[in-house]
Amino acid sequence: MKKPVMLLLIALIAGGFIASAQEGSWLAPSPDFAFLVAHLPQSGTPRWAINGRAVPSFQPTGRLVLPADGTLAGTDGIQPSNKPPVIFEVGKWGSAFRLASGEMVAYPRKGLLDLAEGGVEFWLSPHEDGIRSGLVPPTRLFAYESPKGDFITIQVSDQGVIHGGAIVAKAWESAYSDQASVRGWKSGTWHHVLLTWSASASRMRLYLDGRLMGDTNEGRYLPPDPSGSSFLLGSPYYAIDSVRIWNGFIDGSIAANAVGMSSPPTSRESLLALAGLAPGDIITCEAAGKTARYSYRGPPIANPQPRSGLLPSGTTTFDLSLESSDETTLRYSVGTLLDFASMTPAKNETAGRRHRLAIKGVSTDPSVSTDVYVRAASFPGYVLHLRYRDLPLPPSTFPRIANLWYDGSLDGDPGANLAKLGLLVPSLQSPGEATLRRLHRENPNLLILATSQSFEHFNHEPDVPESWYLRDADGQCICMWPNSFRLNVTIPEVVEYNARRIQKILVDSDYFFDGAFFDSFSADFGAQRDSYGRTFTVDADNDGKPDDPAAFASAWRAGVMGIAARFKELEPVAIMTGHLGEEARLDFLPYFHGDNIAFRTVDVTEGLHPFASLRERYDSWWAAGRKPGVTVIDAGAPNQLGYGYGVYGSWEETRRGIPEGVLDFARTWYPTMRFGLTTTLMNDGYFERHFSDVLYCLDWWYDEFDAKLGKALGPSRLAFESTGSKQLAANGDFEGKGVTPWVLSAHTAVGASATIALEDAGAGGSGSKSLLVRIAAKGNGESYRINLYQGDISLTSGSSYEISFRARADAPRTVDVTVQRRSGEWENLGFAREVSLDREWKDYSFRFEATGSRTDAGLQFFLGADSSAVRLDDISMREVAPEVWRRDFEHGMALVNGTAQPQTLTLPAGYSRLKGDQAPRWQYIIDDGSSNLTLSGRWSEASHDTPAWKVDGPFYHNWGKTSRESSEKGATAEWNLGIPEDGTYTIKAWWTAAPDQADWTRSAIYEVVVRGKVVSSHTLDQSVGGDEWITVGTARLKKGDRPFLRLRNGGTGVLYADAVLVESEARYNDGSAVRELTLAPFDGIVLMKNR
Repeated sequence: MKKPVMLLLIALIAGGFIASAQEGSWLAPSPDFAFLVAHLPQSGTPRWAINGRAVPSFQPTGRLVLPADGTLAGTDGIQPSNKPPVIFEVGKWGSAFRLASGEMVAYPRKGLLDLAEGGVEFWLSPHEDGIRSGLVPPTRLFAYESPKGDFITIQVSDQGVIHGGAIVAKAWESAYSDQASVRGWKSGTWHHVLLTWSASASRMRLYLDGRLMGDTNEGRYLPPDPSGSSFLLGSPYYAIDSVRIWNGFIDGSIAANAVGMSSPPTSRESLLALAGLAPGDIITCEAAGKTARYSYRGPPIANPQPRSGLLPSGTTTFDLSLESSDETTLRYSVGTLLDFASMTPAKNETAGRRHRLAIKGVSTDPSVSTDVYVRAASFPGYVLHLRYRDLPLPPSTFPRIANLWYDGSLDGDPGANLAKLGLLVPSLQSPGEATLRRLHRENPNLLILATSQSFEHFNHEPDVPESWYLRDADGQCICMWPNSFRLNVTIPEVVEYNARRIQKILVDSDYFFDGAFFDSFSADFGAQRDSYGRTFTVDADNDGKPDDPAAFASAWRAGVMGIAARFKELEPVAIMTGHLGEEARLDFLPYFHGDNIAFRTVDVTEGLHPFASLRERYDSWWAAGRKPGVTVIDAGAPNQLGYGYGVYGSWEETRRGIPEGVLDFARTWYPTMRFGLTTTLMNDGYFERHFSDVLYCLDWWYDEFDAKLGKALGPSRLAFESTGSKQLAANGDFEGKGVTPWVLSAHTAVGASATIALEDAGAGGSGSKSLLVRIAAKGNGESYRINLYQGDISLTSGSSYEISFRARADAPRTVDVTVQRRSGEWENLGFAREVSLDREWKDYSFRFEATGSRTDAGLQFFLGADSSAVRLDDISMREVAPEVWRRDFEHGMALVNGTAQPQTLTLPAGYSRLKGDQAPRWQYIIDDGSSNLTLSGRWSEASHDTPAWKVDGPFYHNWGKTSRESSEKGATAEWNLGIPEDGTYTIKAWWTAAPDQADWTRSAIYEVVVRGKVVSSHTLDQSVGGDEWITVGTARLKKGDRPFLRLRNGGTGVLYADAVLVESEARYNDGSAVRELTLAPFDGIVLMKNR
């Protein structure tokens, strides 16, 4: 079998690695077996071969090696061009130098520092411990400057970040990352630094301790002007040891291997990367007439299971299996690297190639890593270093609060809220390992997840093959998010790349991330419209033609599932959650610990989805998802606001683009927040509050978040007892009554054909009979073309109903179940659900709230999407108690009203409201379409509304779908304020900042009227401002006085009437005792037990 092509790196370097091989050999592996090292004579160029085939050679060389062992001269006698005072002190090896003053050591540039292709490498140690907070003394470590003002440098900023940077022709270019922080460094510890650059590749990279920290932030590297005569080294704040100046761009594998050096650099070594070689390969190296031969057997110890990474919470011991290249025995130590003789042997182990070690002493502290070191008796100098960390235990108390893409400072703790979170997903700029470790130490129950944009490749990321991008039928890359192009996940290599890319985030954090948040991870590609609003057709197979939609959808779905499966295989313990598409929820359950249920909470409040669908989606993760469950419900602004003010490339741009008043209303619109939170409390998930999908990361905190409910006392339950109610679906058990009144219809005009019959229920069935529907022909595949239904069912608007049935199919398929009118407009009456069937009998149950009062409702099973036969039994439809749910906790309870009607409950004694000053007791909106608005004179209905997801402004919105306008003198609008109880109220009005706003009146008079008397009056200019709530009156009002707000025109121009917002001075959380409680539609409350 032909071996795959291997990319091999050969580097002729002036550097040192311990050669662990047979005595006298000048060809041996490096300590970590990443390279084969040839110790070369003073002359001659090495020639490498693998299995007799020559390996092409790329050879950057070290032009200056500065050991700093009591002298500033290089190993080849190169002397500095100045003599600044320096201090020689204990180094990484021998001694190191530190500046005694601010003057740096200068060396001649010519012949040493290549500004086009090169690098600078050294070891660095702080003179004093790092500063945890405040400014750090800034300092340069390496610098070159030309007379024309160009320069390149390695420096530490006053924020404690070590980075590479250059200015060329007055333009900045850098290799920078906040992760490269020196704040946690201790005096006497040594850190490896490498800055390397390439003009031909237009790349600059910074490595710190062998890990890539910064990579060409500005997307380019242009070399500085070379007319400068010298370059500089040194710092008064850091000791520097073992400097190497390179004449070529350095591969990251050399940087990683350098960290394992256990002897000082020497000269004349050549390295061949062993990655991709197979045991049994023969490597030869010839130089200066001498030839050395090495038979590669693989590293002495390999294939650890589990690999370095995450362990389940509470793990203190685990079995570690390994393989060795020789018949040998293994030993290990935990926490401290010991020599082989001092390590712990495996119990009763005999020499072999497969091994199992019982590792003990693992820390359960999520802020602490456990280091495990393994040696082999056959090669005791080689160390396999593994590192593990236990996941945090999820919080055992409620509520559990999450924050997605928080972009504030993680160094402090603004408002002390970070310490209260149960789940944190930092912003796209990931924090460093030290910050993550500290967050885990301060909050041991906090889960911290890294963000992954699995489908997008961003401009700042390392290049990928052009063939990996998804293209449209015109051959153009597809941009679905600013500053990125979409990857083609129908390609297996892209699937592997994505899984590895996500894993790399965890590896780079030293596994102090607890898992990954997969953003926009939908198995459905969605609308083919890019971030600029351009429609396109996909050409995933690059044949120049639009793809077959069904074939592309199937291939895309397979690729998405492949990423999830592969990442789980790579990181089997890591937490997996994200923004997952509802359409693939059942497929995602085996891979993910939960979902971030976005949009649905607001959609329910706006009547776009039934509350039961939110509950079912949420609860399904606890029933069948991976454990521990990590599902989040979020709640944002009304959709019209949340997605109506543009699309931006950064959170900062978004904050500037959205009107301040809109953001403030979203933050202080408390009913949706309470509805989302209390729905979340009905199970064990996390709640997250944000503005919308265009702006997360807001540190909004609420009184309810600080409620100390303690542990849950059991699952949630309906707050009202259900009483026996009439069966609305007749003959649902099919026992001896034929099939009447069930009717089967098939649209023969499209070729659909089906039959029904009773048959024995069989094993797993209920009773003796069930209903069989055979699909002879599905027609055009539209599900409604074959319909099993029962009509003449009576429903009452606002009442709650439960539909239940048993079903199975000859093969897995879906069925659409609906309740809708069987005449007239055939409108849906509140229930439509796609149900997945399998070969085994399964029970199904759904709740819904009727959206209309009808006597001609039909319960329908649409079967035309598939030709597999379906069996049904025990079909039932009954009126049930309303969807008001309750869950009890050690110190309180949570209630949520999932209906569109107010619900009044009587509660047991001993409960009180929370104590807080945020939310009004009464907060509600009266829109212009409400029956509470009375218009006099001639008014026209108007709409001033820009569409959702519009890219470019202007942006403006009337509240809801419409507004009202009048040019008639004397026209008035009156809103019945519907005051629920006596008290002081503030009334606010909304008008839109529409383009024709200049024609509106400058004298809109808003009057609060009580018993014919104006108690508050405000005159406002409607031709300016808008798209915010504007206070029009505050007054003490009584419920029995039936107060109203009147709007009239005191000038000329168009009078504009839209929604009004009513807010009470009384507080929702006033600490008062509660025995009877009315919950507004789609609202909730947290109550505490009296102490």
